[in-house]
Amino acid sequence: MGLTMKEGIDPNVFKEKLSSLPSTFLYGKKSILTKVLPLPNRKEHSYCYGKLPIGKLPDDIPQNVVQATKYDIDSLLTFYDGKNIQLEMEELLPSLIEKGLVFIVKDGQHLISSALAHTTENFCLIGAVYTNPNYQDQRLAYYSVLALTQHLHRHGA
Repeated sequence: MGLTMKEGIDPNVFKEKLSSLPSTFLYGKKSILTKVLPLPNRKEHSYCYGKLPIGKLPDDIPQNVVQATKYDIDSLLTFYDGKNIQLEMEELLPSLIEKGLVFIVKDGQHLISSALAHTTENFCLIGAVYTNPNYQDQRLAYYSVLALTQHLHRHGA
């Protein structure tokens, strides 16, 4: 079951309903989750998001946002370890990287942000978007998703 709350809505109105939902996990925008927490028996997963202007030129993406290669697999597995990304990373990453569906940001040799996509004939799902908390508020996840989205559009997804 999902519940969406928009900015400007009093989150306290939803607190009782959120407490009664059967889900163990609560996903939501950080600025809203902090207003309704704590909730009993919930593990919260906050995120930040924004609009993706698909028409942007590739030059607008910082140079440190790149497609992952097979040499990044170990770093990605370490990066996602313990992050509650509900994917079988060890099994999926090699294939996704081979298809060019993983974009990353590094600070030197350290992986600091990543986004990946899974595609089928009928749909595309972007997920596992994560940025190291020490590097948040720099729009790194935004640029990873933007680069991935542009790649997908260029390849007909």
